[in-house]
This record gives sequence, structure tokens and C-alpha cells, in this order.
Amino acid sequence: MKQHPLLDAVAQNLPFLTVGGLWGSSKAYAAALIRRETAAPCLLVTPTQKRAEELFEDLTFFQKIGLLPVAPEHIHLYSQWNIAPYEHAAPLRDIVAERLTVLDKLSNHENIVVVAPDEAALHRTIPRAALREFSILVGVGEELNREQLAAMLVDTGYKHAHLVESRGEFSIRGGILDLFPAFGDRPIRIEFFGDTVESLREF
Repeated sequence: MKQHPLLDAVAQNLPFLTVGGLWGSSKAYAAALIRRETAAPCLLVTPTQKRAEELFEDLTFFQKIGLLPVAPEHIHLYSQWNIAPYEHAAPLRDIVAERLTVLDKLSNHENIVVVAPDEAALHRTIPRAALREFSILVGVGEELNREQLAAMLVDTGYKHAHLVESRGEFSIRGGILDLFPAFGDRPIRIEFFGDTVESLREF
């Protein structure tokens, strides 16, 4: 079967390639073809946030029908901040979580597909070294001081709450630490036996 002309061009490893005449979901279709051929991290930049959201939805559809060969969790929207310049307000936690997820996966060299409006793509991000410094890997059986962990969470912007309901919150009750991480869809419960992590689960 004859290969698509776009894939022939991609296979030539040209320094750049211009593709014209795309409209609607054909842009996502072309991106899916290129990603299928290269199997490498992919950044798709759009002129607006609305276009980025539309492209993200189209890519999600092509992933569901098998045209885009990646797992659903490997397609990400990297949104622009929802605040105006010089506005004294914090960005939405969902957007913070979304962006941190992308940066974390890129720092771990995961082959993800990222859709971003140009404003978001051009905005400076936290340095990779700083992201790693303020990250902690927790595993069952590890020794971990709860008080030190709580202090670290506060230092990195988490809020101590009686009940964990939103991203960026944590609570401690006896040998249980509940935490809603900056990225992820559900909070995590860490159960301790002394200073040993006995179990980890989402709830």
C-alpha cells in the first residue's frame, strides 16, 4: 500500500517541513500521522487558547479510534495562565496542575504529545533542577518523616486542611497523610507505621 505523501516527506528528516491547506480536524489528522511516524515527543503550537483546546479534542478523538498511537494520558493541553499581566491573583489550580504534569513528564523524557497556545509555549517555566528539587518520590516500605514531609509541602505552597478536597491540599490524622498532588486526578492516601510508608492508594 502506498504511503501517505506527508509521511514520505517526514521520513526524509528534513530540517523543516511546511504543510498547507489544512483546516478543521485535518490539522490534528496531520499531526497524528507525523507522531505515528516519528514516535518522539511532539509539541503543537496554536495561535490561541481556543484553537489549542479544539486541537486537543481532535487529537483525543484520533487516539480513541487508534489513529494516534499513544496512551490517553500521553496527550496534554498546556494552557496559558488565566490571569492578566500585573493582576494580583493566583492562576487556577487545574492549570497549574496541567502545566506541572507536562513539565514533569518532559523532564522524565516521556514521549508525550503537548498542545499549547503560543503564549503558553513562550512563557518561561520553572527550571528542571528546581522542579526536581521540590519533588519527592514516595514508595511503600520507605522511611519518611511525616513532620518533615508536611513542612516541605507547606514550603512548596500546599495548604494544610482538615479535609482534602482540592489540588494543593493535605491533611494529617494519626498515621495517615492525605494529599492532593499538583498533578493527578485524585488525592492520595499515605498510611504510615511509625515512619515507614505502609501503603499508598488513591481515594
